[in-house]
Amino acid sequence: MEILCQNLLIPENRQITLTLPDAIPTGEAEIVLVINPKHSTMTAPKEDNLLELVGILKNSPNFSGDPVQIQRKIRQEWDG
Repeated sequence: MEILCQNLLIPENRQITLTLPDAIPTGEAEIVLVINPKHSTMTAPKEDNLLELVGILKNSPNFSGDPVQIQRKIRQEWDG
């Protein structure tokens, strides 16, 4: 088994040509293609934004006191 790693630009027509090295034997073979985009369109939340939220409810009258009692009160209000 041989593993080849090559960076390339995928064109608009999405067609690529790959020339294998001479070390790869001819004949029947299974080829596995893994696409790992260099620039993902998904972005992770910025750490700065998360840090702004840390401790924001610390002095809130709604969230001070015993956490279990707070949860019970929220559940009671939720259940009606």
